[in-house]
Amino acid sequence: MKTAAWVLIPLLIIGAFIFVGYQFLASEGTPTATQITVPPLATQTQKDAEAKLVSLKLKPAITEEHSAEVEKGVVISSDPQAGTKVDEGATVTLKISLGVEKVKVPDGLIGMSPEDARAALEAVGLEGVVTPAVSSREQDKVFDTKPKSGDSVPEGTSVKLYVPKAQVPVPSVVGQTQEDAERTLKAENFKVKVVPQANDQPPGTVIAQSPEAGTNLNQRTTVTIVVSTGPEVQPTEEPTFTPTEEPTDIPTDDATEDPGDDTGEPPDLGP
Repeated sequence: MKTAAWVLIPLLIIGAFIFVGYQFLASEGTPTATQITVPPLATQTQKDAEAKLVSLKLKPAITEEHSAEVEKGVVISSDPQAGTKVDEGATVTLKISLGVEKVKVPDGLIGMSPEDARAALEAVGLEGVVTPAVSSREQDKVFDTKPKSGDSVPEGTSVKLYVPKAQVPVPSVVGQTQEDAERTLKAENFKVKVVPQANDQPPGTVIAQSPEAGTNLNQRTTVTIVVSTGPEVQPTEEPTFTPTEEPTDIPTDDATEDPGDDTGEPPDLGP
């Protein structure tokens, strides 16, 4: 038995070496698959990236997603990533940007308070910007938007929320000079209309205003002031003359009686 073991063990060792040597030689004779390095493709257009992969004998595949940073139609990334070695004919997936995702400006913003309108915009990825504007609409309520409700805009877009400017009380200018009154009203950003009127007050004095002092108005509204031109001058009556006839020596065309006798016979004018 010992003799057989001593014979078997060397044979097994020799057989193992032969097997290993055969595998090594066989591997040297079999060609391995060509390895290709995935090139950098991010920031390239989809068309250019696909052409690059095809030229390297790789197969492009496409997926798409929205991106606020990468322009529409441009490669965001690749899978496998750039620098990875893959076999010839392997598939490389390109993630292509669809651009910024668009959302609709929500309905119902008109009539909301600025705070509620901004919250409604933020809920869909938009930003509300409160913009005061001259209007007679209800104070502290949105009366218009830009863009309008229902418009599709890129996510993150600023939407103007127009609210009426705070109204200002009209100052009292009655009793002031016209110059001082105009200065006072214009300082509050009101327009001024002057109406002259005769009055007992000194000329140039404001005797009335419309609207009355204390009325809340939008700025740039016109305030009318009535300014005295002084007492009204009463016209004096001019004397009237009645024409009378004066005596004259000029003869008239009236007929006069011819002298005659008392008989009433015509005078004898001769043969």
